[in-house]
Amino acid sequence: MESLQGVALNLCNYRHFSEHLAPICILLHIPLLLSELAEAEFLEKIYPGLKTEVWQGETLSLSRLLETFSLLIQSEYWPRKKWEEAKIRYGNRSNKPHHLHCPHGFSDKRFWLAQAAQEEGTLYYGLLMQTWLREEGMEETRQIWCGNYRACYYQKYRDQMDAFCEENVLSRFKKKQFCILYAPTCLDQELSTTFFETKDLLDHLPPEYNLLVKLHPALVEKAPWEVEELILSYSGRPNLLILDQFPLVYPILQHMDVYVGDVSSMGYDFLNLGKPMFFLKNRQNRPPRLLEKAGCSLPVEKASLIYSLLDKQPDVSVQKHLYQQAFGPTLSWEELASCLTTQITMWFNLC
Repeated sequence: MESLQGVALNLCNYRHFSEHLAPICILLHIPLLLSELAEAEFLEKIYPGLKTEVWQGETLSLSRLLETFSLLIQSEYWPRKKWEEAKIRYGNRSNKPHHLHCPHGFSDKRFWLAQAAQEEGTLYYGLLMQTWLREEGMEETRQIWCGNYRACYYQKYRDQMDAFCEENVLSRFKKKQFCILYAPTCLDQELSTTFFETKDLLDHLPPEYNLLVKLHPALVEKAPWEVEELILSYSGRPNLLILDQFPLVYPILQHMDVYVGDVSSMGYDFLNLGKPMFFLKNRQNRPPRLLEKAGCSLPVEKASLIYSLLDKQPDVSVQKHLYQQAFGPTLSWEELASCLTTQITMWFNLC
């Protein structure tokens, strides 16, 4: 991929984007371009094998990007039409660079895919996403399969990532005991997050369980005061931990006994573990979602009922089937790198 002079962009330094871009960079042997030195140093520490570049001030410009690289990979949306207009505006009338969208997770939020379908090209995880993109009008020639590359990356660097997670997250609990993960989605246009309605879940946490609340970084960005107030109100609880800016997902999932969520993409990430899953519903996300087949749904105002249902075993066959639909076959790191490089090169040459 070095021959294509590729780079992944995260110039806003969003950690939920870096969680998805970093493994892609490592797979393709390209750098991750950021605009803050401290963030670059942090990401290189937690993502083994990652190489970053930092552009700031006068060095940070679209014209320089257009001159330097022939392939830009980004989680921000940049529709094909606007991308072509931007290149012309900056005096670049050539066919390059090409822009490839990297989605930041897969969920039942179809409105995200409507935007991704407007891209020059996009990565997709599996059959479900491919089908939904096609239904939104995106030709399959503009779609590139990447599978569950983040899970693949985690398996390759599991020891280092588990050690970091233990030191910075799990060790903060007073006791090692049964641990429940609550992962609410971001504050999106459908208002589907349940985080601000989970008083029942937090207030009635039994002492024999740990509860880890992993917030979506975009939730913190859009409602900082509300999030800070909730964090402060539950601080000091020895078995309750709220994470607000921790990007790693798979080292956390691996050490959880139960998943609780709403419409977060982390639910699909959790499917392959064969553990109990619960889905909280508010008025905005009441319609049934596909992922809910993998577990038990409850109204958010009765979330504490989960504590009496923790021995309810999931239908693992349903979870495995959904996982296969969402991500497809599991490849080795080397197989995935070769497959992805070949597909991107073919797409690049056809553009």
